[in-house]
Amino acid sequence: MNRKIPAVMLICLIFFLLMMATSCSNLLGYGVLLWSLPDQELYSGDIVPVYIKSNISHVYVIGTGDSKEDKMEIPLWQIELFKSKKAAREYSAQLGEYTHIYAETVKDGLPMRSVPENLSDRVYRLREGQRIKILKKGEGAPVMSGSTALEGDWLYALTDDGVKGWVFSYNLRLYDENDEGAVNLNTTVDTEDTVLTEVLSKNWYPDSYREMLSSKRVNLQEINPGYGFFPGKQAGVVRISVDGFSLSVPFSGISKEGDKVYRFDGTSVKMTVRSSDTLLVQCTDKDGVPLNLFFVALDITPEEIIQQENDRRDTLFSKILALSSSYYSSNYGQLQFLSGGHFLWSGYQLLSPSVIPSGSGSSGLVSFEYFLGNSLKDSYDGVISFNFESSQKKVSFLYRLEENGIRLEEIPESNIRNNVVQNRKISPLILFFTAQENSSGDSDSGFMYQLGVY
Repeated sequence: MNRKIPAVMLICLIFFLLMMATSCSNLLGYGVLLWSLPDQELYSGDIVPVYIKSNISHVYVIGTGDSKEDKMEIPLWQIELFKSKKAAREYSAQLGEYTHIYAETVKDGLPMRSVPENLSDRVYRLREGQRIKILKKGEGAPVMSGSTALEGDWLYALTDDGVKGWVFSYNLRLYDENDEGAVNLNTTVDTEDTVLTEVLSKNWYPDSYREMLSSKRVNLQEINPGYGFFPGKQAGVVRISVDGFSLSVPFSGISKEGDKVYRFDGTSVKMTVRSSDTLLVQCTDKDGVPLNLFFVALDITPEEIIQQENDRRDTLFSKILALSSSYYSSNYGQLQFLSGGHFLWSGYQLLSPSVIPSGSGSSGLVSFEYFLGNSLKDSYDGVISFNFESSQKKVSFLYRLEENGIRLEEIPESNIRNNVVQNRKISPLILFFTAQENSSGDSDSGFMYQLGVY
């Protein structure tokens, strides 16, 4: 029995090294934030890790904190991406005195040019009152009014919908976002409207979060601390972020259009207060398609939801380990559970390939992301999934802990909908693994219970 220990340790070491290599490879690069997101305490010039680029939804997935769970989606135009942190730092340093400088246009139709010359190609026409981000100052041809050169500089700028170009500063009002009151000078809000004031004081999350909490079925794949509706009273930028859609636009004020209906001036965003903790937010996507999105106010943060769900899963795994770390079946092999959610499963040939695909290997991670349907709760303790390392295949079972072992019941993927096992298989394969005594250093440490097979 003791001769097998080094082999087990070697397998675990190799598995951990592979996991570390995989996690490191997920980083796409480092981005320099071009447009501040005060609601997330992220500001122009900040350097953030970038994990994913989606050309379909036109967003980057960035890291926003120390935890791997601290991620959010932002539009592609808000980030300048680099392969190395060194290159990102160099670009951030080049922003220099303009790192926190924005501008408001004071003339409607002000052109942005392809190069700093007044007769060059126009790339964009600015609206009066539109906010832009200044990136740098350049040298260019003077702008003339008759025979007189206008005072000002050519500035390279970024619009609130992602266009970059040169604009002459004569018709711009520049300000530093760090100056108190400067960012929201043009944002007007009726502070005597108690309904609006209450809305602006709360944090708003996708309504699916409340549904998951009420049903006690939290899907961690759908929880993101960066998702939500952010009115941005202080920043003057309203932001919406949900799965597959992200919008961030400046507004000049909030106008009341009806009973508990409000419009963010200068944008397509409108919100209807359904109740003290429910909002309907309406807007249009990049193609002009109208969207209706519901958000709710919660007494718990997304981070706390994630932690509670992880604690639930850890508790399920701890109960299995408490009975034994090793289980045995003469037909289906030996199943060992290791710390950190790892497993080793050997001797399962009778289950391959009908249940466990060929070439799956003998190690991987267990998970508890699926939930029992109401009709199954009285008969089973939960749903355990074995994620085999070699095949990247997940095999799931209903399970129940018994006095001397664990009973597993095969469950096909077709019986799982929205992370809930709806019903049993008509003719399921049921396995029973007997718990082995955990090694304690005495003469009985290698004893195996007599097998039970259903």
